Amino acid sequence: MISEEYSLAVSQESGLGSTIRQNQHTVWAFALLFYGVGDTVTTTIGLRAEQTAEIGPVALPVIENAGIPGLVLLKLVFFAVCYGCWAVTDRPSRVAIPAALAFAGVAVTLWNSLMLLL
Repeated sequence: MISEEYSLAVSQESGLGSTIRQNQHTVWAFALLFYGVGDTVTTTIGLRAEQTAEIGPVALPVIENAGIPGLVLLKLVFFAVCYGCWAVTDRPSRVAIPAALAFAGVAVTLWNSLMLLL
């Protein structure tokens, strides 16, 4: 659980980093939207249209063996592990966990979308 010292430290900060840390649930929403949904949807469209191929070293064998349901399960497990790490970390820097997922999600969703348009 989050300590009172942590909550007080975050509430007394200022600047962009502070804004992000104070809105961590919004950052998680972006991670879910782009990494969870955006990447999964664009990957599914590309694979079904046989227009793209998965190149991720973890996702590729999962998709080859279990298809899209396997990809969804893999993402759910990965999100659960990331959320668990975030939940037990009692430091302001823990926002890096959902921020990294959100950043990666935006990047791969844009990349996948570009590949679908070409």
